[in-house]
Amino acid sequence: MSQKIKVNVIGAGVIGLTTALVLQRNGYQVRILSEHWPGDLDINYSSPWAAAAWRANLHIDDERVHETGLMRVQIYDFMDKKPELKGDIWFRDFVPEFRVIPPKELPSGVEYGVSYTTVSLNVQKYLQWLLDQFTTNGGIRKKVYLSHINESFFDDDDINVVINCTGVNARTFGGVMDTTVFPSRGQTVSVWAPHIKTVHILTNSVIEGEAVDILYNCSKLYSDNLETVDLLV
Repeated sequence: MSQKIKVNVIGAGVIGLTTALVLQRNGYQVRILSEHWPGDLDINYSSPWAAAAWRANLHIDDERVHETGLMRVQIYDFMDKKPELKGDIWFRDFVPEFRVIPPKELPSGVEYGVSYTTVSLNVQKYLQWLLDQFTTNGGIRKKVYLSHINESFFDDDDINVVINCTGVNARTFGGVMDTTVFPSRGQTVSVWAPHIKTVHILTNSVIEGEAVDILYNCSKLYSDNLETVDLLV
């Protein structure tokens, strides 16, 4: 039997864990190197702070749906100005129950809107599920701080591939220094509101999550990663 290709994945966010799990399932010998892991709440570990709504169809009765923190929701996407469309909306055939909302059903101040069924994701639960899948199948995890991408080779000369999944930290990661990556600063407030069953989006977002927590998110792009609070919504 040929020797397995050894891969180091740097970063244990959604992208890093997913990359490692997919490679592992395809026969690679994978190890994840990361300073932060599911359960950590750190400003440099972006994934746990996220709320996600994905435009995709899903068999909602699949047991994995409940294990991974997914739930089905109806979304209403409003725009204060009607867009200049040159054709059909690109994702209309990818989501179930898509429809353009008639003008008489639009709220005041809104010129255009669509609705469809989508999936909301409890990211913290999903991170843990990904890690559990990886370690249960024999994956190796190592808690380590790396200042340069070359350090991922130092303790194992037989590593064949290194994959950088450092996310926003790629901006300051030695050997990478990707200045096109920048943080998005914002606040997320979790509210217990079981009566809310739909998602309404205009400028800011209201995303329903598993266990009927509602996530109010307000972001500032091209910002910094300071923890100083200067806005609360």
